[in-house]
Amino acid sequence: MNMWQLQKSLLEAMAECEEVLDEGIVVCIEPGIYLEGAGVRIENMYVVRADG
Repeated sequence: MNMWQLQKSLLEAMAECEEVLDEGIVVCIEPGIYLEGAGVRIENMYVVRADG
């Protein structure tokens, strides 16, 4: 399985998930790209709030 297949598989699993996150939970989303000899990753942190 390559990186793109894994990402697609994870996104499909997440789309089926009905779990609700509790208010105050911190979620970190870290998209990245890695090429031969170099890579970049952006780290975004989000706090789940009652108002969305």
